[in-house]
Amino acid sequence: MDPRYRILLRVGWGSLILFLSLVIFIVISDWDGVKSSNRKGKRIEIDGATIYGYDRGKKSWEITSSYIWAGRSQFLFRLDDVIDGCLYDRSGRKVLDHLNAKSIKVNSKNQTLSAEQDVTAVLVGRQDILQKIQPGESESDVLISSQRFKYFHSSQKAYLSGDVELRQGNAHIFVENEVMYDVSRNVAVVEGGVFYETSEFCVTANRMVIFLDEEYAVFEGNIQGERLRLAREYEDDRENHLQSEPLYLTSDKLTYRTVSGDIQLIIEGNVVLKQSDKWIQGEWAFYDRESQFFEMRGAVVFWSNSIEWLIDRERKAEFLNLDFNEVIAQPVTVNCRSAVFKSEEKHLELLGPLTVEQKELNLSASRLLYDDLTGVLSFHGRVVVDRLFSDQLKSSFLSIHVFDERVFAEKDIQVEFEWEETIVTEDQ
Repeated sequence: MDPRYRILLRVGWGSLILFLSLVIFIVISDWDGVKSSNRKGKRIEIDGATIYGYDRGKKSWEITSSYIWAGRSQFLFRLDDVIDGCLYDRSGRKVLDHLNAKSIKVNSKNQTLSAEQDVTAVLVGRQDILQKIQPGESESDVLISSQRFKYFHSSQKAYLSGDVELRQGNAHIFVENEVMYDVSRNVAVVEGGVFYETSEFCVTANRMVIFLDEEYAVFEGNIQGERLRLAREYEDDRENHLQSEPLYLTSDKLTYRTVSGDIQLIIEGNVVLKQSDKWIQGEWAFYDRESQFFEMRGAVVFWSNSIEWLIDRERKAEFLNLDFNEVIAQPVTVNCRSAVFKSEEKHLELLGPLTVEQKELNLSASRLLYDDLTGVLSFHGRVVVDRLFSDQLKSSFLSIHVFDERVFAEKDIQVEFEWEETIVTEDQ
């Protein structure tokens, strides 16, 4: 072969190979999808994509990330700058939404997710269950943030730790340790200390359980709460005075729930409420904020330094009866089986057997009713009034008309009194 022809042939093949290499390089450089790479041990890179996890044909999770890559393992994926994600229960209902994190590691073989740095997510109620229990707009969503998040699909549980905080409505919840989230039950459990705060009150407890589908939360263990001073204005000055002072609570268990926008509290076990110079204790209590209804049961004891705070001084500036003034000024202890106070109706009811104890006066009955609008305090059942070292009155009914300063007794009346002995001297 002519040497000149052989040189031209080599130059032609070299030019063709160079041209094809340039074309391939340009095509790969312009493609934003899957890239084959050996950089830093990476086998696959994907820019801007959503990956899905399935269990028995149903979607169990999905994550959207700006960058996904995999190494040698065919089951392990790394997602950086996660911009969205969600979890589903085994029925395919979404229970966790808007998952964000700096990075997430995915093991597709055992269906585990592990997120780190600036993790945020929203725990949501399952709408079909919510609408059955409480039709209307849901208030159950909980925004949660932490530094670490681990999800195990086999157990249907997720764990959040590191600077964990939760927000629900205007409530802010601080967690000392970690939060366990049960996907199958849609329940979040806070262990090892929790601080719950709203604009009106705050609560600390050892443990807290949030039931997202039913829209209520349970606090357990060493509960201490405080209702903050409220800046509301009421027509009744007595109410303004009571609301301006903090109210302290201790108990073993507290259930906080929302019902159509209303807040209800169920307080259980060694319940004590304290405010300024008065306190009440029992075994169980219920409070409804909208109706201002309060009930306490189980060996109820009430103590106050006086009952001056009950008197409407705009209607009764002063009492002429000295006995009335003495009763109002003295400390009082009341024991009963249950107590019900309806703030809107200004109505108080105590069920006995009940006793009212003061320094020189003891009273027992089966039932007590007080109507603040009329100023009538009535005792029912077997009523016994003892003025120590003096008189005793028994009846089936006794009523005290506060503003008229009058006392009425009816039915089966018995009166006992000591006759003061008169000593007559010879001079008389």
